[in-house]
Amino acid sequence: MKLFVISILTLFILSFSVFAVVPNLTVYAPENNKTYTSKTIPINISSDQVSLLEYSIDYKFFTRLCLNCIKFDNSRIFQDGVHSIRFRSTNEFSEISNIPEINFTIDTQKPRIFSIDPRSGKFTNGMFTIKYIEEKLKEMIFYYRTIPSGNLTNIPVNLSQCPLPSKNLVTCNFKVDLTSIDNMFIEYYVKVKNTNNEVNSTKNFVKVDTTKPNITIYSPVTAPPYAIKNILVNITSNEDVRLTFSLDSTPERLLCTKCKSFVQKMKFNSGIHLLHIKGIDLAGNIDEEEVAF
Repeated sequence: MKLFVISILTLFILSFSVFAVVPNLTVYAPENNKTYTSKTIPINISSDQVSLLEYSIDYKFFTRLCLNCIKFDNSRIFQDGVHSIRFRSTNEFSEISNIPEINFTIDTQKPRIFSIDPRSGKFTNGMFTIKYIEEKLKEMIFYYRTIPSGNLTNIPVNLSQCPLPSKNLVTCNFKVDLTSIDNMFIEYYVKVKNTNNEVNSTKNFVKVDTTKPNITIYSPVTAPPYAIKNILVNITSNEDVRLTFSLDSTPERLLCTKCKSFVQKMKFNSGIHLLHIKGIDLAGNIDEEEVAF
C-alpha cells in the first residue's frame, strides 16, 4: 500500500512537470525597427501551447488578443509615431512566456506645402520661396522645363538653405542656378519628401531673368563742387526697377517703383556727401551705384 501511494505521488509530480512548462512565444509581425506607412499594423504571433495571448503598446496594460489559442494573425490600428509593443503567452498553469519587445514607427503623414513663389506670370532670378510643414524633411527637388517643349530637369535643393524641420510652418528661401536659361520662360514645381511620403507643389510659369539692371547716375557729379543746395538728381536704368537712395549711410528711402528713370531736384545740406543708389528689377536682381559730391 505504501509503495502504491509513492507511485501515485511520483506520477503526479511528473505529470505536473510536463504541463507546467513555460510557453515559448514567437513574433512574426510587426517587424522590429520597421517604418509602416499605414495605421493598420499586422500582428502575427504564435505560442507552442494553448494560451492567453496578449499585447501591451507603449508600456501600458496588457490587452487580450485571444484566449485558449496558440496563434493570433490579425491587425490592430495605431496612431502615427514611434511605438514599442510587447507580447506574452500565459498557459493554464499561469506560466508566462518570454516577453519579446518590438519597436516600430508609423508615418502616414505627407508633407504639407502651403505656398511656392514666384507665382505664375512673375519673374525669377533663381531665387525661390516655399512654405511647408514637415518634421522629417528628407529631400527637396526642384523640377523645371523650358517652354514650350523643353525636357524636364531636376535639381536637388541644398537643405542647408532651409531652416531645421519643424511641426510648425517653415519658410525656406533657396537658390537655383538658372543662368544658362536666362531670358527664357519655364514651368516649375518643387517636390518635398519625408521618410516615406512625398508631395508636389503647384506648377508655376515664370520668366527667368538672371541679369542685373544697369543703373547710371548722371547727376549729381563729383566735380566741380556745387554752389547751391538744390541739386538735380538724374538717374536712369535699362529696365523697370525699384529705385531707392541712401545719403551718407542713412536708411534707404524710395525714389520710384517700376521706373526707368528718376529726374528731380533734391535739397542737400552743405558739406561732402555720399549718395548711394540701388535699383532692384522685377526678378530681384540688384545694381548699386554711388557718387560723392
